[in-house]
Amino acid sequence: MTGKSLISAMMLFSCLSASAIVRAGECYAFLEGDTLRIGNSRIERKALWNNGHIITLSVTDKSSGKTIVSAGKNPDFNVNREKPSGGKLTVRQLPGDGIRPSRMVATASYRLGNLEVERDYRLYDGVPAIATDTRMRGTLDGVSEKETDVRRTMITRATQSYFLCDSSKIGQSFLFKVCDSTDLDGVICNIPLPESIRTV
Repeated sequence: MTGKSLISAMMLFSCLSASAIVRAGECYAFLEGDTLRIGNSRIERKALWNNGHIITLSVTDKSSGKTIVSAGKNPDFNVNREKPSGGKLTVRQLPGDGIRPSRMVATASYRLGNLEVERDYRLYDGVPAIATDTRMRGTLDGVSEKETDVRRTMITRATQSYFLCDSSKIGQSFLFKVCDSTDLDGVICNIPLPESIRTV
């Protein structure tokens, strides 16, 4: 077994500690304090670790040197209001199989109440993209499809419908869609709405 093959085989089972830098080819993933850095020779994503429930801070295109700073302050993937716990980062190198090339996969696993979440960040050498896969197991507390159906029925039967929210709801994604913005007569919020959603 060559030195490179031995390193790849060892990385298949490696877990990332808070100070270790794991590299696979030109791909890497590591924690620097409470900051997660994932990237390769073409791209880098920096995120607040947040116990595994990451909040993207910036994405850098290394070819152009351009960095896009995230305006969001909320986790990238949010399905309930539970605080994350048990965050763990695992990094592994997966060999090519004739269909897919070899790749590095950094997995952030954590819990949100009764829900276990695993998010894979896939990187390939020389590719300026980071793919994300998400798996969930368990139950969602405080989220009900039946409640969403009731809200939809109320909107269709009302003569006027307004969305009442505080600033924490702006820019969030939720598991169930209640309606389109065109179904509403307006939005009432404690802050001025961003221009992108002001035309309800």
